[in-house]
Amino acid sequence: MCASRRPCRFTLIELLVVIAIIAILASMLLPALQQARAKARAINCTGNLKQIGLGVIMYADSNNVLPNTFWDSTNSWQPIGGSYKTLVNAYINSQKVWECPSRPGTTWNDVSSTHYIYNYGYCRNKAQESITKPTETVVFCGSYTTSVVGIDSSGQVWPNASADNSSTRLKFPHNDYTNVLWLDGHVSAVKVNGLKASYFNSGWTP
Repeated sequence: MCASRRPCRFTLIELLVVIAIIAILASMLLPALQQARAKARAINCTGNLKQIGLGVIMYADSNNVLPNTFWDSTNSWQPIGGSYKTLVNAYINSQKVWECPSRPGTTWNDVSSTHYIYNYGYCRNKAQESITKPTETVVFCGSYTTSVVGIDSSGQVWPNASADNSSTRLKFPHNDYTNVLWLDGHVSAVKVNGLKASYFNSGWTP
């Protein structure tokens, strides 16, 4: 107990103990905070794809086919009327939804930049009702690149990426998960090695 004539003070050892306890608590809380932030970014990414999905549905309703994309004479993905991003974005009017929140610092172009890759090998210019497995058909998922390219061959999906992989054009930015927009409109998170070639084209194996 402190003497009546002297103010109570922390000793150096007591101060160091308090600092050590604070440091331990911070080290325990920091991973949880980082996980919470990562989860929030993944949820925002899911929201982006749901909005893109609405744009795809509205485009298909207006044009009776899914968005088209192909190589033109200048070797860029620009069909008549613009890229698939331009065609879909005409219905949602938001550049932000094409930007994954887990991928900051990207050099961004409002016309040709996107973090989501289109399944143009199977979906482009096709009537939505002609696809027999809408719950198992990918429309968009995380893209390794940041430009309006797409998936048009099984070699760009399989052998399946065990990590972010430029040759398969897939990216898994959410702790080894990527968000996927399926043709029926739902969005789900798929882990590395969870995307099969048949999800992009029913005729592709495995």
